Parts: sequence; C-alpha cells; structure tokens
Amino acid sequence: MTSSDAGGGPELERAPLIPAFAAAGADPSAELAALRHAAGLVDRSALSRLRVEGSVRAAYLHRITAQSFACLGPGAGARAALLERTGKIIDVATVLSFPDHLLWISAAGRGGAATVALRRTIFRDDVRVVEETERTALLLWTGPLAAAGLAGLLASGGAPVEPLAWKPLQGGRVGGAVRLALAEPAAFLVLAEAASAAGLAGALVAAVPGAMAVGDDAFAAWRVLHGVPEGECEIDAEANPLELGLEDSMDLRKGCFTGQEAIAKMITHHAVRRRLVGLRLAGHELPPRRAPLRSGADEVGRVTTGARLAASGGGIALALVRTESSAVGTRLKVADGGEAEVVALPFAEARE
Repeated sequence: MTSSDAGGGPELERAPLIPAFAAAGADPSAELAALRHAAGLVDRSALSRLRVEGSVRAAYLHRITAQSFACLGPGAGARAALLERTGKIIDVATVLSFPDHLLWISAAGRGGAATVALRRTIFRDDVRVVEETERTALLLWTGPLAAAGLAGLLASGGAPVEPLAWKPLQGGRVGGAVRLALAEPAAFLVLAEAASAAGLAGALVAAVPGAMAVGDDAFAAWRVLHGVPEGECEIDAEANPLELGLEDSMDLRKGCFTGQEAIAKMITHHAVRRRLVGLRLAGHELPPRRAPLRSGADEVGRVTTGARLAASGGGIALALVRTESSAVGTRLKVADGGEAEVVALPFAEARE
C-alpha cells in the first residue's frame, strides 16, 4: 500500500515487512466479515508521525491548531485540525500526550503539508518537530472483539475505554494503544517500534478467533460503513471540518486560531455548503472517486470513496454533496447513469 504524502514524497510501504499482512487483500469479503464480527488489523504505518518536543509544546499546538491543549496530560489524546485562514484543512491529526513529547499522527496524505505548516510557525518557541515515521509502526485494530484481544498486550490490563485515551504496551515494548473516537465497534491505533511490529501484529491476530489482517478494499468498505473520512479521499485541501463532521477536532471556545473567523462565519450564517453523506448505489459497477452526482440537470456533489459489502452485492459510498441535497432519502444520479440514495451515517449494516 503506497500513497503520496502531499509535499513530503512517497509514504513508506510497510506491509511486506510484517508477515501477518502477506495475504491481506486476497479475500475482501472475508476480511470485511472479520472486521464486522470478530476483529481486523490494518497496516497504517504509512501515516506520517511527528514528535513535537520542547518546554512549550502544548502551548504551541494550542496556539496554532483549532483544538485546545490546555489540559492535555500524559495518557490522553485529542483530534486536532490544522487550518488555513479560509477554514480549509491542512491536516486533521490524532495527537497523543507522552510525558516528554506530543506525537502528531497525520491523516493520510497530509503529513508533508502538516510538517511544513508546523515548522514554519515555531518562531522563537522552545519547540522541535522531529520526523518519527521511519522509527515506528502503526496498526489499526478494530471489531467487536478487538478490545478483548488487545487487553492481554497492554501493561495495565484492559484496553482504553475513553476516546483518545492510550495505554502502554506490556513486556518492555515501546509503544501503546489509543482508542479512537468511534462509538462502536471499538477501534484502536497501536503504535510500536518498527522492529517489534511483526511480532505485535501476529500476537493481535492470534488473540481473537476469526481475526484477519485486512487489505485496502475491506478497509475502505469498513470506513464507508462507519462514515469515517480518510485523507486523500475526504480530508483534502478543499474540505473544512464542518463539512466532514469533524467538529470534535476544534474547540471554538478557546480563543483565536488560524481559520477561526471563517469557521465562525459558516456556523453563524448556516453557510456550510457541503456535507459528507452515505450513498446506497444501484447497479453493480462502483463509480470512481470524484464521479459527479446530479440532481436533475445540476451537479450537486462528488463521490469520495466507493466500496462493496460483498463480491456480488450492491455498492455503498461516501460523498460530499451540497447541503440542500444531503437529506436522507434524497435520490441522485451518478455520472455513469446509475442511481444513488442518500442514507444516514453510519450505515445500518455498521450496527448489525
């Protein structure tokens, strides 16, 4: 799995280094079933990771991002939007607090832009932004049995319960697991040194009967089902957090931040022009990314991610559409002549 990290060159290809992923992607239907009914493991090591060090690191991120870092202590985390003045996204990162640093985990494809933006705003602050990606591995572990499978690998027993809380790994392993802000099923990012990633991945898959390593197609279907936006698909330089349902990446009570005025105007004047929605697709073919969506003669949006729940089943998708065309039940035309119906996120199948 290789993708381009905007402004930062090609991201690292990690799956071949981890034997558990050797067959990932071979059977997307079985892998999606594992994600929905047992547990699945996704290699996310290509996501850019930055170590933010220095005596005023929290105050620095508090100043330049849309999120509040005033009370973020070790063992906690936050989702933070880094914005342009127009309110458009540079990055939406998961930030974890360690005793001596903060770890910035970028959205896919946004790491290069985030690195440039973070470093150019340091000025005279006692802050250092250090590339951490090559030294570590990052795994997504999710499913109804994921928490139970993870518990035995953590130093303090049970898996984290609170969203964006993290716990260290046991047995002297460097790293830990953070629970993402997804209601159900439990989803965790597991961070470890690159040298220990293979053993950790194998231990996770072995901990849950029916668990599997998961490839791109099954992961895309899981994301669409749960309405989870992804960098390079939904989280791009043209989107803002309000369109994507990422309000939790901002604290509008904290005072000034870059992009605040634009975001406040959108809220005050009900001027969010697009919304992220789910689509249920008619027909067998999946529309490509950015396929136009029409209501009558008007283009009202575009597909951002398409996926299939089964090899012979119908398609589902995420899309960004005009707010006036985003109500559940709205019927739209896809560019190839197919039809789509707007549905609530997460999809009903995500709750089964």
